[in-house]
Amino acid sequence: MTDHVHSDEVSTLNTLIATTIDSINGYENSAKDIDNHRFAEIFRERANERRRVVEDLRGEVRRLGRE
Repeated sequence: MTDHVHSDEVSTLNTLIATTIDSINGYENSAKDIDNHRFAEIFRERANERRRVVEDLRGEVRRLGRE
């Protein structure tokens, strides 16, 4: 692939990373602010899932940088 295509892909992935990090923050804030322990745990689980997604996306950005 060309550098331009990789640049577009990396840009899209970086946007997804930023959006996903925002969702992590939202879930963490919700878990902290809610009185219902069951929902707080669900929100924390979702935040952890999003963290794994961010790591996967970052790995893809690193891979594209090597091609």
